[in-house]
Amino acid sequence: MIDRRSIERSLNTHLIWKIRFEFAIGQNFDLEIPSSTLSAHNLCPFGKWLHGQTLSADEMAGGDFEIVSKLHSEFHKLAGKIKELIETDEVSKARELLLGEFEETSNALVSALRVWADKLPTEESGPFSLDFMQACVPAHETHRHRFQAFIHLV
Repeated sequence: MIDRRSIERSLNTHLIWKIRFEFAIGQNFDLEIPSSTLSAHNLCPFGKWLHGQTLSADEMAGGDFEIVSKLHSEFHKLAGKIKELIETDEVSKARELLLGEFEETSNALVSALRVWADKLPTEESGPFSLDFMQACVPAHETHRHRFQAFIHLV
């Protein structure tokens, strides 16, 4: 079953990746996730939900599912490429990809997720749950406090 909270949580989590990449490029810290994992669209919690057995065949046949699925896959492909460029010390290429094609794809994914979520009934609780925060905060301790302070401003 499609549920608005899963879509909203995914939207927020995927929005945070640009910030995580900016920290990785600008502050030179390791994202601690292999590029092969980042490239796999079906390994993140949303990808598991999207391609798991949660959605019915009717829900997966809808245009929203197809659009989000395609954009989500492209988002992860680009995320893996950015991570590879960071790992090979091609920081300027990583930044260019981040601010260009990745940002464009990310914005399209966010828009598609919002369109899909807006078609679903609203829930009382918001998308900023503890598991969302745990997934977004960088593991690298020197950046954790700055990142948490930023998240509280959002």
